[in-house]
Amino acid sequence: MASDIIRVVRNGKAKKVTSVLTSPLLATFANNDATPDVSAASIFLCASGNSAPLVITDLDNPIVGAVVTIIGTNSTNYTRINKGGNFNMPEDLVLGQGDSAELYISADNSYTELSRNIVNRVRTIPANATTPDVAIGEIFVTSANSGATAITDLTNPRVGANIKIIGGSDTNASTIADSGNFALSASFNGQAKNVLNLFVNADNDYYETGRSINHA
Repeated sequence: MASDIIRVVRNGKAKKVTSVLTSPLLATFANNDATPDVSAASIFLCASGNSAPLVITDLDNPIVGAVVTIIGTNSTNYTRINKGGNFNMPEDLVLGQGDSAELYISADNSYTELSRNIVNRVRTIPANATTPDVAIGEIFVTSANSGATAITDLTNPRVGANIKIIGGSDTNASTIADSGNFALSASFNGQAKNVLNLFVNADNDYYETGRSINHA
């Protein structure tokens, strides 16, 4: 925020008026702060020194009517905002390094997502992973595995997200069964070029929305 002094001339007399203007100042959230203060700026960098992935649950000292931009700085101990509660958004938000989102402050404890920009869209699922982390990204490519590998769950899913899993190798290709946490039209064999689309209905609850079998 910045104060601005304006002189108004009325009836030959100058009157001093102080107005408060919103300034696009840049600030950084404190490490491990789940309720960061957003009164000092309109653009905020997430803390890069969080000791673990951090979930923001509220914003301190919000200015009603303001728009704040939050930019991710760490793809390991990332910053996350879950939909619901104080935050109105189509799906959970995870800000990895370079990702950003704009929030409109409609009231104290009421923040609406205006836009998001996810730059880390494509991620690689590590070899032999059976519960891959899908917090950051939208497209996940499987790896060559050293043995039979069945994916049985997704770690850190974003509720409301649409996830695409692409087969990246024919070497012990990852598979997903139509059972447990996954509601599929049939089992999925993640051979190279095969694609499975999933909707995250809830943690441990994933629906197939489509697939493309492109393996020769």
